[in-house]
Amino acid sequence: MNSSGSVLPFDELPTEIIWHIFAYLDLDTLKSVSLTSRRLERIFSSYSCFRFTLFIDDSSRLNLPGDTYVSHGFMESIAKTLRHSKRYYQKVHLPVQLYSVLSKELEPNWLQQLVVLNLTMGHDLQNYITQITVALPKMDYLQELKFIKIRGTPSAEHFIELKIENGSLQRLVLEVMLPSVINCPKLRKLDVGAQLDADTQFGEQYAQYDGQEPYWKLKQLEEFRITKHKSIGRRILMQHSPEFKFKFYQHLTQLKKLHIYEPPVSEKFLQIICESCLHLEDLFITFLQVIDSNSLCCLSNLPDLRRLGIWQNNTQELSFASVNAPKLENLTLGPVNVVWESLEQLQSVKSLCIRMNHFVNRPIPLSFAKRMKQLEFLWIDFFFFANPEIQRKMFQVLEELTHLKTLILDHMVEREHSLIIPPLPQVKRLILYKCYLNQDSTFVAGLFPNVKQVELKVPKCFTWDYEESLYEEIFRLRNSD
Repeated sequence: MNSSGSVLPFDELPTEIIWHIFAYLDLDTLKSVSLTSRRLERIFSSYSCFRFTLFIDDSSRLNLPGDTYVSHGFMESIAKTLRHSKRYYQKVHLPVQLYSVLSKELEPNWLQQLVVLNLTMGHDLQNYITQITVALPKMDYLQELKFIKIRGTPSAEHFIELKIENGSLQRLVLEVMLPSVINCPKLRKLDVGAQLDADTQFGEQYAQYDGQEPYWKLKQLEEFRITKHKSIGRRILMQHSPEFKFKFYQHLTQLKKLHIYEPPVSEKFLQIICESCLHLEDLFITFLQVIDSNSLCCLSNLPDLRRLGIWQNNTQELSFASVNAPKLENLTLGPVNVVWESLEQLQSVKSLCIRMNHFVNRPIPLSFAKRMKQLEFLWIDFFFFANPEIQRKMFQVLEELTHLKTLILDHMVEREHSLIIPPLPQVKRLILYKCYLNQDSTFVAGLFPNVKQVELKVPKCFTWDYEESLYEEIFRLRNSD
């Protein structure tokens, strides 16, 4: 390799290797490196279009009614700048009004490059629906499309003019409206806002057309999520047509992941899911309404179930005694009224996330820990729970979990907590999230001698479902006042 001062060894590396190195650098470092040579500048330019998202802020006045004149000038200015740019970003996030300008000014180059397109839907969104419908089939590399609800977005409607037809799209997020057509052969992931009552409308199609899909082609879905409604204080009005809803899930035979944050899931609804979606690996339910304490027995129909979450239920106890889930590894339980002894047979579970129930002061029995020694990950949330005696028994249970490696203690605020925690030498990773202990670090280190450092923030991969469910709980409490 040439070692003269005019040639940088790094600059001679193949582009693929330089891209790989760039993946480990932050933005400021990347910018500095790109200024060292023209080749690296060109490589950085192409790499940035791949790695970063062109994000145009949608908190501007673009989304408010009555600002069309000001908005037009702003949009034209951005479009002019991008038109003269040599960068064609693969990931773009922008207000739908601005998209209407860009699609005219930058077509076809931008349309051919787009992989991810996030459109925030503000005021007068109906004015741009036809243009989006026409453009979508031309996006040959589009993999992810989101219609995002923000301030100023009108109430949910069914837009007949919007048709989503694309040959490469893999993920679709609908927070604002339902299109009249979804025809995307590669679509595998679909997220819908709860207020759209989408599963009912999708199911009505199957009921009316004898299982056929003239409008929404969704039988190939592998992941389906009903997300929370974003307006606090507003109740969601659902159609009273459970038979249509059931029809929809009966046709999702390829489904592997199902998350329902709203509305509540009835016992019959759960049974339909477990009888139809036999390939489910990941099931999360925010609120489960059951009558029979053994209603979870239908989960035995899901031989591939690896992850299960139930955040809340009605006052009826939940028992896992009749559940046979040989592959279940991750279990999340919110403040549910669970029969702890019934969990002892779930010997495959290695990760358990629980929120202590503030309605029923029932401690976890010591026998639970003695039979669940395989647990490696445990997350305990003490939010709204301050019974010292039950807390003491809870920590006694931890002593028996000899294989425990990761422990997350959440909302531990009482001073006496640190005094009742026994030494836990088996723990290798400790996370104290929103905890307030009246002890110094030396004392904590003595309780966890094999923990090298204490973390104070829960990793995002652990919190996603939890945060969604906590939001739902606050929503319900506010509306019950």
